Amino acid sequence: MIPEPPSRLIEIIDPHVHLFALEHGQYSWLQSGNPPFWPDKHLIQHSFTVQNLRLSAPFTLSRYVHIEAGFDNQQPWLELDYLEQPPPTQPTLPFNAIACCDLTLSSDAFIQQITKLTSCASLVGVRHILDEHALSLLTSPQVLKNLTYLSDQGILFEAQFDVTDNVVVECICGLFATNSPLDIMTQPLAHTWVINHVGLGAMSDATRTQWLHNIKRLALIPNLKVKASGWEMAQRNYSEDLVSYTLKMLLAVWGEERIMLASNFPLTLFSCSYQRYWERMLQALEALTLSQKTQRALLSQNALETYFTIT
Repeated sequence: MIPEPPSRLIEIIDPHVHLFALEHGQYSWLQSGNPPFWPDKHLIQHSFTVQNLRLSAPFTLSRYVHIEAGFDNQQPWLELDYLEQPPPTQPTLPFNAIACCDLTLSSDAFIQQITKLTSCASLVGVRHILDEHALSLLTSPQVLKNLTYLSDQGILFEAQFDVTDNVVVECICGLFATNSPLDIMTQPLAHTWVINHVGLGAMSDATRTQWLHNIKRLALIPNLKVKASGWEMAQRNYSEDLVSYTLKMLLAVWGEERIMLASNFPLTLFSCSYQRYWERMLQALEALTLSQKTQRALLSQNALETYFTIT
């Protein structure tokens, strides 16, 4: 009897994971009395370590990227210091980290913060969550100076904002334009930005048309990449059809080289287990009949090139 060939092992590099150490960090947003006031918030009010990132066949997790989770926003390097010194009994896995930064600091204070962060071996980029404050932040002269500093240093920036906001999208296009309409910008930004959670607007039927219009505009900026994740933030019971549709649109506009599938763990637990999440992502990819090359790009290769090969 001829043995069956082994099934294909699918490598995952997860570029959007939040690990919590509640006994060491602050995590004010996770406390019940603070926003966001999710009714199922208790599901993530626990510590999570690399041990919780368990995958079984057909998947293997080879690396991950930790995204700042509010450990200590005043001293964000402490989060990286903690992650880089795991308990001796805890299994390790290659990772890099996106640290919290405060774009509103004075230039001197911001440079000091970034200098401390760059001394951490795992640092690969920074994030200041834009969300509902995106417009006021991106039109602040001080914020623009600090973004220019990040650009000059070649430090990646994670951009979390609503892509359906036309004015914010116009601001971002201006930041990367050769002839920027923003007086403070003496030169366009030249570093990489990664849009978090597909820009959020793809999640709703009411905003999807506007999302598609603006995602096409942003795709013209070669410095931008996008992470497909965060589905559960908008719809706890999201469908694979939503994922497939969103990926189909992104692939048509952005091409396969600038898109990364990510998890947003542990917020994925609002909808399903970590294993089940990646099973659902694979189902969405297979529904599009994508080649193994394209699947590999979205599941691992693009994340590797974005977060682990920066010089």
